Amino acid sequence: MKKYLFLIIIISFGFTVTRIYNEKVKNLLAQLKVSEDQVEQTIFWNLSGPSFYLIATGELKNIAVGERPSLVSVIGNYTKEHSASEEFIKMYNEYRNTKKPTPPQKPQSAAEMKENYRKQLEESIVNTDKMIQQLPDMKATFEESKQSMKQQLAELDSPDNSTFSPEMDKIMMDGYNQQMEIYNQEVAKWEEEYPANNPKKMIKKWLITFLDSSENVDFNAQLKQGTGGKMVFVNPEYERKSSMWKLCFRSGKETLHSARIFAQNWLKELN
Repeated sequence: MKKYLFLIIIISFGFTVTRIYNEKVKNLLAQLKVSEDQVEQTIFWNLSGPSFYLIATGELKNIAVGERPSLVSVIGNYTKEHSASEEFIKMYNEYRNTKKPTPPQKPQSAAEMKENYRKQLEESIVNTDKMIQQLPDMKATFEESKQSMKQQLAELDSPDNSTFSPEMDKIMMDGYNQQMEIYNQEVAKWEEEYPANNPKKMIKKWLITFLDSSENVDFNAQLKQGTGGKMVFVNPEYERKSSMWKLCFRSGKETLHSARIFAQNWLKELN
């Protein structure tokens, strides 16, 4: 009986923790005035970038600095949970396909190219005769063009015409084979970077980019009022920093610390 009682307690505790977590997520979304679908779309867009776009920036600014570190784990766990969902994997596979290299087009044979060109010339001659009837004042110009096309048509089957020779076939195929070698290398690289049904490498890239971008943020940096009342860094070097670095500065030291700890732990799990 004690054994079953222990199991009931564990299950109840897990349910309670999950319910509390879900309530925190719902409350946060309500506070930010965004839908779950908006957040999930933004999560994928950011992770696949990698990007660090924020929605509801106005509402985020209204969150007290002291409350922000605790919300990092809520947002982080929500992101981690969603990135393991079937919906996310499906979006990842669709995105993966957009990154797949495009194979080179196999060239036509010299014989096929010659016949296509023959048809084009014959059609152009017919169209030129129609233009002569429609614009008789320009007959001389059209006749000159027509004679040129007839001459090209007559030269198509000439043994001296190297444009559609067997040698040209070899040149075209050699170029195609070289393109295929490059394509196969690109496909191998693509499969390595974007393995099917497994977005871990994409997520790792995002986490590493975040950790690199958020290093060495000077929270003692001084600000001053710039043009139009916009606050800028006194140190011009800081003003040239990336938008991500500035975002980390504005989020606050404790918030960034929590975010970096979460990112580091998640990265360890993915390795």
